[in-house]
Amino acid sequence: MPDKSINDSIPPGFTQRHILRGHKDLIYRIAWSPDGNFLASPSGDHAMRLWDIKTWQHLRTLKGHSRSVFSVAWSPDGKTLASGSMDNRIHLWDAQTGRAIQTLKGHSNCVTSVAWSPDGKTLASSDLDGMIRRWDVQEGRAMRTLESHSSYVYSVAWSPNGKTLASSSSDKTIRLWDEQAEQSLRTLMGHSSYVLQCGLVTGWKNIGIQFLR
Repeated sequence: MPDKSINDSIPPGFTQRHILRGHKDLIYRIAWSPDGNFLASPSGDHAMRLWDIKTWQHLRTLKGHSRSVFSVAWSPDGKTLASGSMDNRIHLWDAQTGRAIQTLKGHSNCVTSVAWSPDGKTLASSDLDGMIRRWDVQEGRAMRTLESHSSYVYSVAWSPNGKTLASSSSDKTIRLWDEQAEQSLRTLMGHSSYVLQCGLVTGWKNIGIQFLR
């Protein structure tokens, strides 16, 4: 049933379908599984929760990070989850069992965003030192580090063909990177404030996740 306490915040034309509750702190950028049947939610409570959207049930809680989890991303085949945290680490998880598969270390500051390449072979990540790292997931190693932003990098995203990586930053720019290169192809300027792109700072505390149609 709709939650009457937050009905006033629902945009006109939308109907609240459900609210998922369980996190004990801020909920950051949530992510749908490729088939649209599951949702992953990272939180300031150091955990990530998986939800079955068909039944609205909590499936499992993934624990392993020691600080807030800011970003989560599903691999293109839906079998693996990547999570980035304030503990400077990236964890890879088996999406079906919730088992931790691997930990990627190399960032020296908070990992703000993680994103899979379309072929699922490469993971991109960003941090508050302004660094972007590309990881060979199969070998569990950093392939290269991209440096051009002069401040925090909040988000990274791949183009559909996997040939270009975009990054957004508090230096008010968006940079486009060639997948094979170590230098940015182009810098997009014009924003008058931080470019967040992927809701890193958006969260709710103790009210759950709203579903609208």
